[in-house]
Amino acid sequence: MADLQDDRAARRARILAMKPEDRALLAEIMLKRHEQTVRDIAQLRARQADTAEWLAEFAPATVPPPDRTPSYLIWSNQHRMWWRPDGRGYTDSIEEAGRYPYARAQQIVLDASCNGALPYDRTDPVTGRQYRQAPEALVLAPEHVDIEGGVSRG
Repeated sequence: MADLQDDRAARRARILAMKPEDRALLAEIMLKRHEQTVRDIAQLRARQADTAEWLAEFAPATVPPPDRTPSYLIWSNQHRMWWRPDGRGYTDSIEEAGRYPYARAQQIVLDASCNGALPYDRTDPVTGRQYRQAPEALVLAPEHVDIEGGVSRG
């Protein structure tokens, strides 16, 4: 994780050292790449949906049933980041966060707090109110939450 932060800091320093007109060109190039990436992702998702639909219609025996078991993310209050898959470090990207079955996520949270015995005492910087916070918390993965805020079935 420190290497990633060092890389980001070095990249930022290189960009800030550029002439303003070069930074503007770089921003334009990055925006175009981002827009193309968004279009590419939409096309891949459409193709994936078409393929799944075709397989379901013409080859139903080869299509595995969709996994309808909700998965959970684990937030580290101590590191202020998400747990990576298989507990291999932390990430600030929710897309890169590990997905865990409920029982495993709950066990990780309990283990991290010694079964709830190790909460952190915190003070809210705005209100000054003191509160206790667990080292880790489990959160329903966003792909299992529908727009209305309920649990998705698919």
